[in-house]
Amino acid sequence: MLEVKQISKPRTLLQWYKEQQRIDMDPSYQRRGDLWPEKHKQLLINSILNRYDIPKIYLADFTYFNSPLKESKTPYAVIDGKQRFTIFFEFFDDQLSLDNTPVYYDGEELILTGLKYSDLKLRYPAVVKQFDEFVPTVMSVISDNLEDVQELFIRLNLNVSISGPERRNAMPGPIPHLIRSLSVHDFFRNYATFPINRGQDLNAAAKILLIEERNGFTNTKKKDLDDFVLSNKDKRPSDFENIDKISRATLDNMTKVFEKHDKLLKRQAQFPVYYWLVKKHANRYGKKIGSFLNEFEEKRALTRNQAAARARGEKTEINDLELLEYTRFVRTPDDRTKQEFMYSQLERRLKEYVKLD
Repeated sequence: MLEVKQISKPRTLLQWYKEQQRIDMDPSYQRRGDLWPEKHKQLLINSILNRYDIPKIYLADFTYFNSPLKESKTPYAVIDGKQRFTIFFEFFDDQLSLDNTPVYYDGEELILTGLKYSDLKLRYPAVVKQFDEFVPTVMSVISDNLEDVQELFIRLNLNVSISGPERRNAMPGPIPHLIRSLSVHDFFRNYATFPINRGQDLNAAAKILLIEERNGFTNTKKKDLDDFVLSNKDKRPSDFENIDKISRATLDNMTKVFEKHDKLLKRQAQFPVYYWLVKKHANRYGKKIGSFLNEFEEKRALTRNQAAARARGEKTEINDLELLEYTRFVRTPDDRTKQEFMYSQLERRLKEYVKLD
């Protein structure tokens, strides 16, 4: 279910500040990090002081029923508007000062450059009162489905600077739904440690669906992923049931191979080849794949250090040139030939590792 309506108890900014502990500011479905430069923060505060309207804030509202999306004991969790709330709270806490943009109050133009909230309270109490009593429009999002929350975020941000993966997943057809659904798998929420604040989880999900649809490695650049979505926009969801099922089963196996918050998953560059390795060999090798990959990364780090030493003019031997080539491909991993080379290296070395184990 999904219902969006204005919050039942509107609050002033000062009331929200006093109740900020009732808001989970970092649920797993909060997608954006600290993206606002200081001048934009200052402009937001100035907009309030000048009585301009600001965009709505959307909160997951758990006061209606005990939704499975509730990840903490708080009655609310921010979906869209985290930066605005954070900036308001920073201003209340004197962590942000005003710029030289004028504030108009009672027919007078005020230049408040460099003043913080406490300064305003002492020198311009009426202006501070106006800020304190401003009532932002806050919407309650009542849902028990994470996919609905993700889609809501994407739709809210279609006309602002959202990432390629987020924009792709607002395209028509059955693929965006499959991507969103796959991106909330437990593997992405609790095992992968690469950032997701710009839709990297959506990107990773799109890549494995494309690889499954092609039954092997393929180019996975932005254009390829967009073409995958758009070329299938007229097909039925049932046409992709099999690749969806296989993708989920492989991600299930990945949760058995990797550890929670695994350091191996800090970046998504190797994710497609890790995925294919688990798909092909999880039933036979299981957790040994994880221990192998840890050892493989240690050897790769050693080779990188050897190459760096040689670049400095030191007389150092590089004992594994294929590993050096692997590292070079990791920097631009979205070409099919590079994926195939990386995978061949992993598969061969995994089999050697298991024999020696």
